[in-house]
Amino acid sequence: MRITQKIKAGTLVETLVGTTIIIILFIVATLVLNGVFKSVMKNNTLKIDNKIYKLQYLYEHHKIKLPYRDNYENWEIIIFEGEGDNQMIVEIKAENKLTKKIRVKKNLYEMFE
Repeated sequence: MRITQKIKAGTLVETLVGTTIIIILFIVATLVLNGVFKSVMKNNTLKIDNKIYKLQYLYEHHKIKLPYRDNYENWEIIIFEGEGDNQMIVEIKAENKLTKKIRVKKNLYEMFE
């Protein structure tokens, strides 16, 4: 049995190059994931959509009067009505003050004479 047996090992330069490659891959992955999460959060309109549905419900049950204006978080909400051929058109428009994104919901209601 030999006590001074030679062990194969990498050099310091090989170890530094490998570590650098792994660090660069982690940095790129972090930047990509950060961009994806930021985009998802910016384009998420679930809260304002729920608010619009709630306002639509309140209008249909005569709990709010038109024209209606409201501010909800960064959104400005406007509800107004117009008339067509024996129909009343109610439009709910929400505009984000920061991103200028617009959500519009139009409803048609039959007018009875």
